[in-house]
Amino acid sequence: MKFGIVAASLCVTVILTWGAAHLAILSTLWFGEIPEVAKAVRLFPVFILPIVAVAIYRRRTRAAMPAL
Repeated sequence: MKFGIVAASLCVTVILTWGAAHLAILSTLWFGEIPEVAKAVRLFPVFILPIVAVAIYRRRTRAAMPAL
């Protein structure tokens, strides 16, 4: 049973890594063809980081609230 879990975990890790590598290659090719997109990608952290910070803050405040 343990061997099956380890084997399944290894397979999922390999598949996710393989998929992420191909996605990175495709996005690199796409950004190389469209310069405007490459300029816009640099601004993603400006928009995404505040959203992530608010989500983490809300999750922590909910976890700190006493159960009623």
